[in-house]
Amino acid sequence: MRCFSQFQLMSLAMLVALVAPAGAEAAIQYSGPLNQTATVASTPQAITINGQDFQFGVIAHAGQFSYFTPMENGSGVFVDAGTPLQARNFTTSDTIGPLTSVGNMYPTNGTSNDNLLLHEYAGATTGNFPATGTGYAGFLLGGPINFQYGWARFELLQGVSTDHTLTLVDYAWEDTPNAAITVGAVPEPGPYGLLAGAVAVAGGWFRFRRR
Repeated sequence: MRCFSQFQLMSLAMLVALVAPAGAEAAIQYSGPLNQTATVASTPQAITINGQDFQFGVIAHAGQFSYFTPMENGSGVFVDAGTPLQARNFTTSDTIGPLTSVGNMYPTNGTSNDNLLLHEYAGATTGNFPATGTGYAGFLLGGPINFQYGWARFELLQGVSTDHTLTLVDYAWEDTPNAAITVGAVPEPGPYGLLAGAVAVAGGWFRFRRR
């Protein structure tokens, strides 16, 4: 069995990087771990997804509720169709997209940017996030005809009195217009990524053999 030298392995890795096409990216775009937290005492946290602005935070009035809101026309969030100002807590088995029958989307008719209530601490109802735990909200980008759909994962923590926190863990969206996305889905490594990973493993094995 032939053993590659370290120089040959490095050359192979460089070749992989050179021949991989620049546009060979997965259709799903992933933020990576964020863990960005807002509290009642802090100002809402700004987040830009694919050039469109959102905010999330904790509003300290009327029972204290957490929220996720679009800041401009053309972006929006999925909500429970039955109660359009309360979030539906999506799960990892759900699909968000044009054929999603369990939700509608904001802004309404492209003119209104409304808050998405992730949890109303004063009185929990079906469809809200748990007071303590992890949940997913759906969002959309673009429009007014072609939209891109995505998910955002939040962790909600109800503390003492009004000491509540909301953490944006991560998010992802499907960059193909009008294509659905599965909640929790992240990009899969392409063939070039797998080959580069194999080269890295082989390089580690080579160094181990030398020792």
